[in-house]
This record gives sequence, structure tokens and C-alpha cells, in this order.
Amino acid sequence: MVVTDVIRDDQLPIEKVIQPTRDPNIDIVLSNLSLGKLQSELHSERDSHYYLADKIEALNGGYNFVIIDSPPNLVLATWFVLTTINKAMFLHTR
Repeated sequence: MVVTDVIRDDQLPIEKVIQPTRDPNIDIVLSNLSLGKLQSELHSERDSHYYLADKIEALNGGYNFVIIDSPPNLVLATWFVLTTINKAMFLHTR
């Protein structure tokens, strides 16, 4: 399962898709191209940009930091991120 599954399914907690890494202090939630399809699926849902924020908030502070990588354009996936964060660091490469 990937982050798209969590966003689509209100009953699926984000903990179900968190994967451990080799570093015991770092976990990851994977994504794939299905995230791009959410734009057309959720465009008419009024509060869809809060879906990811609600899932991360449900972690109840289980992580000191949550780092989210998003595409460099203003599509729904980017709005998921912008409504989730409380601090931002923007990296730009040429």
C-alpha cells in the first residue's frame, strides 16, 4: 500500500502504510504514479486537500519530524502538502 491508498480510504490509518528503513530512526510512506490520478478523483470533494493532514495529525506526535516531498507544481498533491505542514523548507535545483 502507498500514500494514495491512505488518502482514498478514510478508514485506513496511515500507520498501515508506514515502512521501516535500515535506519531505526527513519520510517517512510511510499508513493507512486497513482497519486497523480487523485486530482481527477477528488477535485469535486470540498475538503480533500485536508485528507493527508488529517492522517498525519492522527499520528499524535509519534514523530519529531515529518518530511514530505511533493511535485513542483500546484496540483492537488501539492495542496495536500501545503495544508499539512507547519514549517517549510523549499529546495530548488536547476
